[in-house]
Amino acid sequence: MGSALQYYRKSLSDFRHEAFLVPDPARVAEYRALLDKMPGKKVGICWRSMMLGAKRAKYYSPVDAWGPILKIPDVTFVNLQYGDCAGELARMQEKFGVRVQTIPGLDLRDDIDGAAALSAALDLVISAPTAAAATAASVGAPVWFLTAGRTWPQLGTDEFPWYAKTKVFSPEKFGDWASLMPQAGKALEAFASA
Repeated sequence: MGSALQYYRKSLSDFRHEAFLVPDPARVAEYRALLDKMPGKKVGICWRSMMLGAKRAKYYSPVDAWGPILKIPDVTFVNLQYGDCAGELARMQEKFGVRVQTIPGLDLRDDIDGAAALSAALDLVISAPTAAAATAASVGAPVWFLTAGRTWPQLGTDEFPWYAKTKVFSPEKFGDWASLMPQAGKALEAFASA
């Protein structure tokens, strides 16, 4: 997949850093109106892929590691996790006292247009490297990727150059969520108070 870079993106300056998908403006406006009724910054979250097996699970942080992010005041968290995640949402509320908002009637797994529109209406998306994060970044939403370690699509940077506005948080030691999540939490605290 990376071999096409030698022909189409020969240097980092060749990346345009712009949105390349356009969500339905009417749906963006609908979700923005709904989100405007909620307090603080609106931050979408997604913590894992739907395809978790023994080999893939190590790349995604457990829900219990999200405390340093979910405890930040003046933020309304909005669910972008596709698939069945009711148990994990309940766990977040029980463990951290935070109710992650879900958008009524939006199927985040099968309504990609709706997920894209919601992502564009948010102030920020914080996500594992998943389809939800890629969709949000593709429509130009600011996205913070939480990765288990540095990945080749970063091309040696602290972002994913293909997208408009991204930042990648990676721990020094692979899968060290205990050190990574406080860093992301501190950055979110600064973002929320700006």
